[in-house]
Amino acid sequence: MVNIEYCLPLTQLLLNHGAKNILLEKPGGLNINELSLVKDYGNSVNAKIVIGYNRRFFESVNKLIELSNADGGIENVHFEFTEWGHIIKNLPQHKEILNEWFIQNSSHVIDLAFFIGGHPTDLKSFVSGGANWHPSGTVFSGAGVTSSNALFSYNANWDSAGRWWVEFLTKENRYIMKPMEKLFVQKRGSISLEKIELEDELDQNFKPGLYKQVEAFLKFPEKLMRIDEQVKKLPYYEQMISASN
Repeated sequence: MVNIEYCLPLTQLLLNHGAKNILLEKPGGLNINELSLVKDYGNSVNAKIVIGYNRRFFESVNKLIELSNADGGIENVHFEFTEWGHIIKNLPQHKEILNEWFIQNSSHVIDLAFFIGGHPTDLKSFVSGGANWHPSGTVFSGAGVTSSNALFSYNANWDSAGRWWVEFLTKENRYIMKPMEKLFVQKRGSISLEKIELEDELDQNFKPGLYKQVEAFLKFPEKLMRIDEQVKKLPYYEQMISASN
């Protein structure tokens, strides 16, 4: 485990010494340019590089996918990736990491929403605000359509109150992950929220999602996101952060 600013040189070092399978901490590099370099270098030596988005392996995610499929599929997705700017600005982090906080940290939420609901095929984004530690913006909103024909929307305000959370609507139910380790359901015709019981002993005993992520890396690497897939996401990450529609 190394700081993300050393991700590129360490990956190059491992590949130069014959490593062929590498699990990188998300997002896989310090910034968009580094991610592309990691991908190109890995491909040049025929290595498999995957990205560690451990939230994909939450038991709440597994259950949500099971239930939404039984309902006939997801029709709407909404997510919030508000970061606590008043805390983050004082973190002892490298300036470049703070400047790239959207992809360094918020991409956990965004990746999970689109992992479950499909990747964007149409996207409209809006950005405002900004801070010394993250000058490109602190208030985000947008909407679009995913590859599974689900409509999605999102918002975040790093200058205000909020938290990470995602929700998915089917014809029958609204599923809410708030916090994302838990799963709640609001049934059609009801205003109450019901907690769904999970068989999440591994998430309780280890960092949530980590055990199954490492297990997948060792036994089923095809279940993890490859660096090539991460790089393909960069255009809509860039759009969400710059609002260049």
